[in-house]
Amino acid sequence: MKNFEATFQKIVSRYSDYRTDVCELSAKTGWHRLALTGFVLDQKTLDEVVSAIKSQFPGTAVEPQAVRILRKEEPTLYTVATNITSVYKAASFDAEQLDQMVYGTLVEVLQEKDSWAFVRQLDGYLGWTYRPYLHEQPAATATHIVLAPFIALHDAPNRRADAVTHIMGGTGVRLESVENDWGQVVANQIGWLPMDTIRAVEDLPTTGESRRATLPRDAGRMMGTPYWWGGVSGIGIDCSGLSRLLHKWVGLAIPRDTDMQAHAGKRVEPPFQVGDLLFFGDKDSPRGIDHVAISLGGWKIIHSSRRRNGVYYDDVQEVNSLRQGFLQAATFINA
Repeated sequence: MKNFEATFQKIVSRYSDYRTDVCELSAKTGWHRLALTGFVLDQKTLDEVVSAIKSQFPGTAVEPQAVRILRKEEPTLYTVATNITSVYKAASFDAEQLDQMVYGTLVEVLQEKDSWAFVRQLDGYLGWTYRPYLHEQPAATATHIVLAPFIALHDAPNRRADAVTHIMGGTGVRLESVENDWGQVVANQIGWLPMDTIRAVEDLPTTGESRRATLPRDAGRMMGTPYWWGGVSGIGIDCSGLSRLLHKWVGLAIPRDTDMQAHAGKRVEPPFQVGDLLFFGDKDSPRGIDHVAISLGGWKIIHSSRRRNGVYYDDVQEVNSLRQGFLQAATFINA
């Protein structure tokens, strides 16, 4: 088939975003037939590839029977059973960290390799994580969400008691009992923490007005948290991890990475409201959007900045790199 290889690679390249796609295919050509081998994320991906090939090469019989599909029709969900675990680009602690998952996060295990699992989070984000940190039993149903950047769970309801572990901001916990201003909660361990460091799920803000009123107070909790590529908590966080966590604290789930947030949000123009996301980068570079900040009203922002090595307030108009690099803005908070 004339020019087949170039056309085939162009079709497969549509699924090149390793964060959300898997399409590792090769093709053996014959007389008006094509045998596919390899693996793909799901049946939809395979169907689309086969359809595209038939469209480009009418009359060709495509044989996809040898292709392995990673997602099962009825997947088994596993739970992150430790306080936090990393998601890597490859099955190695030396690989690039893409993300982190806190206790209770649900994932599909798509394949395993030694002590590693290739997983898909419920929002579609993919990567490798350390398999022993995943359990089949579900986490305790969360009644509250942790608001502190990270915090010790104590073995008694006072600050002098021993810590049994530390849990991360954004973790869902189940409140068991209250004593004075302390709550006993169930997470990956059972322990006590101050009641003012958790928010009841039923009390999460639900309107645009209440979310915009709550977000600046929540944002201040993260002040000074170190910058960490792929980080999502108070032990280290990147720019999109911060915007995602602050939205989680006000009851909204948004995509993981900066470019995903830019594409998924509703475009807005100045003057910006509290909670609008401001995106930065070089529009002429292949990377395009590579940084996000959260507006606290107008050009006043909070962001996790590699330049500042952490979470700090800034004014876009007073920082040359921000003023010159601003590209667009979007929001996930409805009026």
